[in-house]
Amino acid sequence: MKKSSAFPRQNTDFSSWSDAIFIPGEKVVFNLPNIRICEKTGADGFKNGTDGSITPIDEGILIFTRKRLAFYAGKKSLEVPLDKIITLRPVKNGIAVSVSGSGGIQYFLGMTEFYVWFICIYISINAKSNIDWMKN
Repeated sequence: MKKSSAFPRQNTDFSSWSDAIFIPGEKVVFNLPNIRICEKTGADGFKNGTDGSITPIDEGILIFTRKRLAFYAGKKSLEVPLDKIITLRPVKNGIAVSVSGSGGIQYFLGMTEFYVWFICIYISINAKSNIDWMKN
């Protein structure tokens, strides 16, 4: 009898992720397709403004390994070592992540509440650094 996993690993064949660069021996823990990466634009039009809206930039796949998260899409791709994440916040249908040295917050939207909390716990455990939880 096959042991089933509670977390689907939709696609672990790296050859289909042409932009992905993996460290030898690095393995995908899980991935989520159809995730939107967004930025908050302020009322004044600047990024990460206070009274603005969240603007979608692109849609792609969000990949997690033991050491980093990676987002691959047509317009924007992003790779972040988990220990560079300084703040993390669950938001409706996704997470908000602030990375050391980036000066901005990236929103990853399009996931169920289960994955929102699973990812928050996963990053907290594997980041090997103190993560501040942003307030809503």
